[in-house]
Amino acid sequence: MTGVTLLGPWPGTGAAHAQRTALEILTEVPDTVEGLPAVVQLPARGPWAESVPRTAALLTDMPVDLGPHGWQLADRPGADLERTRSLIREDLEVLAAVAHGYRGPLVVSVRGPWTLAAVLYLARGDRVLSDHGACRDLVQSLAEGCAAMVTQLREAVPGSAVTLVVREPMLPDVLAGTLSTFSGRGRIPAVPSRDVDDGLVAAVRAARAAGAVQVVAHGGGRFASRALRALSASGA
Repeated sequence: MTGVTLLGPWPGTGAAHAQRTALEILTEVPDTVEGLPAVVQLPARGPWAESVPRTAALLTDMPVDLGPHGWQLADRPGADLERTRSLIREDLEVLAAVAHGYRGPLVVSVRGPWTLAAVLYLARGDRVLSDHGACRDLVQSLAEGCAAMVTQLREAVPGSAVTLVVREPMLPDVLAGTLSTFSGRGRIPAVPSRDVDDGLVAAVRAARAAGAVQVVAHGGGRFASRALRALSASGA
């Protein structure tokens, strides 16, 4: 049987309308198709609603804020992080209302730990990916955050069977060492394959332990042999 879902960004700013539409479309499918309703994302609500901050907001004890060159780690939680978390709380409340009584699959997607480390910056410095210790902390923190998100979804929609999609579109760059430094004059060294594997496995295991029925590692539209091997080794 073919499964169909809608993980991409939705237009507009109305969470209730978008979530209701997603449920209706993907629960009224032919018998030969399995509809997989997803938690909608509405980036038109502002930079706080995009996929990177929504994932970063799941980090435990690693606050972020919006800096002049993008999202970065912060010394303490601030207004930007609170706006993102407020939107997530709103989305969960909307989901609980429009999916009341629903029983079936429910999909949520997050940026994977290595893509997140590639796009987030240190509070004072380069990309998180450039700091081994910060990467280690981010991997563990995101695993805990993914588990918490799965738990929150199961509480919001008790009849749901949650699938977590871990999206790693920047994994080829992480493994190949092709990401530029903040100055643009150098490249961040490649992350060893074993470290990449361990980071992905941590997210997969945490989500499953929290009750996710399935975890899918998605590499995006770009393919590289080492990235595919890492995704396969994750156990997702």
